[in-house]
Amino acid sequence: MISAFGVEHGEVSKARRGSGVTRMRRDPATSMVARGGKKPYYQPSAEQVAAAKVRRSTQAAASEHYHNVVKPNTPVGGGKKVPWRVHRAASGKMAETLGAISLASAGAGYALHRRTEVAKVDKDKAINTGLGAAAGAGAAPVALNVTSMSTKIGLKNARAKRGMSPNESKVWAKHAAKHGVRDDKGGTKIWRAYSQYPKELPHWKVHRALAFKNRPQVLPATIAAGAIAGGAIGAHKTNQARRNG
Repeated sequence: MISAFGVEHGEVSKARRGSGVTRMRRDPATSMVARGGKKPYYQPSAEQVAAAKVRRSTQAAASEHYHNVVKPNTPVGGGKKVPWRVHRAASGKMAETLGAISLASAGAGYALHRRTEVAKVDKDKAINTGLGAAAGAGAAPVALNVTSMSTKIGLKNARAKRGMSPNESKVWAKHAAKHGVRDDKGGTKIWRAYSQYPKELPHWKVHRALAFKNRPQVLPATIAAGAIAGGAIGAHKTNQARRNG
């Protein structure tokens, strides 16, 4: 049979096998006898049998290692990127709430600045301390939540890019089922699940830290700390203005 390039396939086959070699007549240079076997050529030597056993054993061990260790722990489904609309939907009304608090905090801070640095006419320490406390009480939770939201976005993007291995999927599915995450409507079970995020999964320390941030006591403590710090700044600016005025 002649190919589209004008070459006889039979000639190509003969050239590959060597002259005088057919399918039933092997090339002596590549026969089992030439490699140490006994006649007829399909009877291998003891050394060849031993080498074949070692080769099969090595291949079986490598295959077992791949299927039991490498494949279950190799991330799949990676190389993706989470669209911004997904992050935006996950934040709910948080962006609007934080924006309003930021404006109020900035307004209080600007009023404090005008009273103690620009105008230098009203040195009422109580009012200035209150303005500083209001600015700090608003700025602290905004900073906390913005940091938290940015961290969550980074974790989602990293997970989408990396993928998840079959073993990691099993670990999370077992953990979620144990804590009833899928049936959680109020968020309490989700918080508990993430506060005990499995150590076998990537970024477990970050997930547990975010869960700690969502504890009911953290937000009031953050607001109080911000108010105290802001009030101290307001009092300090008042004393400065009095000395310079």
